[in-house]
Amino acid sequence: MKSLSECEKAYLAGIIDGEASLGVNVQANHNRDNRTVYRPRLIICNSNPELIRYLEKTLSPTSTVIVRQRKPTHKISYQYEISSRKKLVSIRNNILPFLRLKKRQTELVLKWCESREKAVRGSYYNDTELKIIQELYKLNRRGVV
Repeated sequence: MKSLSECEKAYLAGIIDGEASLGVNVQANHNRDNRTVYRPRLIICNSNPELIRYLEKTLSPTSTVIVRQRKPTHKISYQYEISSRKKLVSIRNNILPFLRLKKRQTELVLKWCESREKAVRGSYYNDTELKIIQELYKLNRRGVV
């Protein structure tokens, strides 16, 4: 992540609060042992390609960008995704203080990422990590809570 001005940090926090989904999601697992594998994700969807280019330039140019048009009557939708633990942790000092709506989700995702950084590669998820995932599912659930 490049060095950001206070204005850019606040702007990105507003984008994340309004347009982003943060969580730890199940990843398709193609390993031999058929264990559930989780991956942290920050996803921002928008119909404006300028915003996606700005995110690529500002946050990370190597993240995933997906272009979709679900129905012919819909606008084209652009999806920007970061699923690297290291990239997500870099958000902490830059954007976390400016977040309002997604602050708790961001804190939980970062806590999960830090826990996995300390874990031995390929190790099972501990109780704390699984509780974080459950809390994120509750926070991100659609409808009235």
